[in-house]
Amino acid sequence: MGQDVEQVIDELVRDAEGGILASSSGRFFGWVIGGTLPVALAADWLTSAWDQSAASNLTAPAESVVEEVAGSWAKEILGLPSDASFAFVTGSQMAHATALAAARHRLLQNHNWDVEDMGLAGAQ
Repeated sequence: MGQDVEQVIDELVRDAEGGILASSSGRFFGWVIGGTLPVALAADWLTSAWDQSAASNLTAPAESVVEEVAGSWAKEILGLPSDASFAFVTGSQMAHATALAAARHRLLQNHNWDVEDMGLAGAQ
C-alpha cells in the first residue's frame, strides 16, 4: 500500500529543506544551472505533466515537431547547413557518448576509413 500523495510531497519538501540553493532567480550567478525563467519552468512542468514517449513521431507527434524546430534553430545559431543531421539526447552522459562517437567517426573519416562500410574492426 502506498503513501498518501500529500504526505509524499510534504516529506520530500521537509527532507530537502536546507539543502536547496536559492538558484531559481535570474539574479543567481553561481553556476550555469542557476536562474530559470518562469516560462522555462512552466514548459518543464508541461513536459512532465504530458509525459510523452518521444521515441518517434508516431508516439509523440507534437514532440517531433518541437524537436525539428529546435534542431533548425540550433543549426542556424551554430552556422550549420540546414540539411545537417542533428539529435537531442536524454542527458549529459548520453551527450558525452554521442560526442565521442561523432568525434571517432570524423577522425576515422579523415583517415579514409568509412565506418558504415568497413566497421570498426581494423580501423586505424
